[in-house]
Amino acid sequence: MAEKHRMTPDEVVSYLLEGDGVDYVRDSLRWMVEQLMEAEVSELIGAERGERTDDRATHRNGYRPRRWDTRAGELELAIPKLRKGSYFPSFLSRQGRARPRRRALVRKCVVIAHGVHESGRREVIGLDVGEAETEAFWREFLRGLVARGLLGVQLAVSDAHPGLKAAIAQVLGCAWQRCTVHFLRDCLGQARKDQQPMLAALIRPIFAGQSRY
Repeated sequence: MAEKHRMTPDEVVSYLLEGDGVDYVRDSLRWMVEQLMEAEVSELIGAERGERTDDRATHRNGYRPRRWDTRAGELELAIPKLRKGSYFPSFLSRQGRARPRRRALVRKCVVIAHGVHESGRREVIGLDVGEAETEAFWREFLRGLVARGLLGVQLAVSDAHPGLKAAIAQVLGCAWQRCTVHFLRDCLGQARKDQQPMLAALIRPIFAGQSRY
């Protein structure tokens, strides 16, 4: 029987940082808006997916593709269709670009956790919405992941938020690595705008290095 490969912390970091984190942002955003669309459609027709009710307004009827241009890049969304009437996501404009939602907005933080299995499989393992990114909020979020079966975490990669770092140490007790996307953003903020492309080109190869030397 072949020996099961276990990724080292360095390999996990390299895997997480493929594409400078852009793929993570794009995948997370796509997953989040898909959940939002499903919630909006459920509210519109008066029933969750697969739920049978007598007072529902209509039924789902497949999906239609639509391009969405965001700061994370272009996304191809699958927008739910209805048998009667129509649905259009509240977060889209008719031109397909991201725009502020017109309803009254309340500032909240949306957090997403990605997991990389020792085999290399990557998936979204958690999403939550909170009033603020406090240490207590992060502790509750991480404990929720553990309660749902998360175990054996070898490395956590995140921004340098003090509350998050403390919660990771308390709940997961694993090694911590700063997200290079945030690190690079901080570095670029120290240079003039016209210098930033050159500085980014010099820094990015460091993240892909096979060793410290």
